[in-house]
Amino acid sequence: RSTIDTDLEWRDADGPHLVTPAMAIIETKSGAAASDFDRALWRRVSDEARASKLAALRAPIFASDLRDEYVTLARQGALRARVEKHIRFSTASFQDLEPPAPGGLLVANLPYGERIGALSLREVGRTLRGRFAGWRAALLLPSAAPWKELGLAPEREFALKNGALDVRLGLFARARKIDDG
Repeated sequence: RSTIDTDLEWRDADGPHLVTPAMAIIETKSGAAASDFDRALWRRVSDEARASKLAALRAPIFASDLRDEYVTLARQGALRARVEKHIRFSTASFQDLEPPAPGGLLVANLPYGERIGALSLREVGRTLRGRFAGWRAALLLPSAAPWKELGLAPEREFALKNGALDVRLGLFARARKIDDG
């Protein structure tokens, strides 16, 4: 058995509501196993989603970590999400990364706590202003991290949680190349 609901409206007791005039909600009630209707619906939705995918990304995605085991975990996650063919993985330290293009967006969840090792924010800033001059950056760091050591001021900051840890996401404009001496 299945039901199709259209022109739905949800109201919250406080007043906000959601109206979905162009959506249909299909609910199937087929017991413990998928019915023929469930399988046909799944095939159609899956086929439409596959057909709408881009054959290639507009920009390449590179992923790296200092430790092989984290690169392996990232590669396994990408495989489960079926996006592994779009990502180039490597094991490298942040300071040793080579920019794959003259400009782009560098996104980093930099190591902290036990994983910080010898990486300092001063070195991160030097790398951004040096090799990655002309790139924008989005950096996720603990809220208590000494951001000024980067030598860059974020254009915007967002307070977030990474598990139980308070963190900030800083968005940085294209770094200008400077001589750190």
